[in-house]
Amino acid sequence: MIKVKVVKCLLDISLKHFVEKIASLTDFGPQDNYCTLVEYNDSSLSAVYVEKVVARETVIDIHGNETEIDVVRYPRYEFQIQHFGKEGEYLLLIFNPPRSLKALINFLTLELNNKIYFREMKLSIENFVSSAALSEEFTHFTVDKVRAKGVQVSGSSYADISISSTGDAYQDIENFLDRKSYKISNIRIRIKTKFGHGKIEISSAGLLGVDQNIFDEVLDFFFSSAKDIVIY
Repeated sequence: MIKVKVVKCLLDISLKHFVEKIASLTDFGPQDNYCTLVEYNDSSLSAVYVEKVVARETVIDIHGNETEIDVVRYPRYEFQIQHFGKEGEYLLLIFNPPRSLKALINFLTLELNNKIYFREMKLSIENFVSSAALSEEFTHFTVDKVRAKGVQVSGSSYADISISSTGDAYQDIENFLDRKSYKISNIRIRIKTKFGHGKIEISSAGLLGVDQNIFDEVLDFFFSSAKDIVIY
């Protein structure tokens, strides 16, 4: 399964200038990291971010002697910037992201001379489901797991509820909670496209998980429906 973190970003420069800057990076900079441009067009670019990570590790030899050494790793993260909304507004998608995006964000901010800004955003799971139901990309989809947060139990009590179903968990949780106040935070969908079938996991915090064999179709659907799915 491919994980995708979605973040909103604002560019105070043209995408062409962004592409030229990324294309000019050929070696590690002062931050011990760099980017390699993969492809681009008038509305998007794809690149690979490489970070130098030095970790101190203890090695024990056959005699039981311990020695501390520096171990250097170079994790790679592919990301994509896609035009979204008004001029200068873009979505930043990081594929199989690290736990923290701080290094990548700091790198882009420095290389673009503070001409890029980032904002957290949410995904509307309700709008994702309704848009998917109307999409020609999917020939069949079933929601088999839903997690709801902030379910009002009483005037002063709230709970989180997770429902799994062999039928339609989305409809089941609506029926179960009836008119109670709640917010859907996570959902898992089994879908079939014209080219395969698999699972999608969605978090309202801006994280997608998509099986590899349906990834391209789901990503195309996400971009075409982003104006309804992305909220702030």
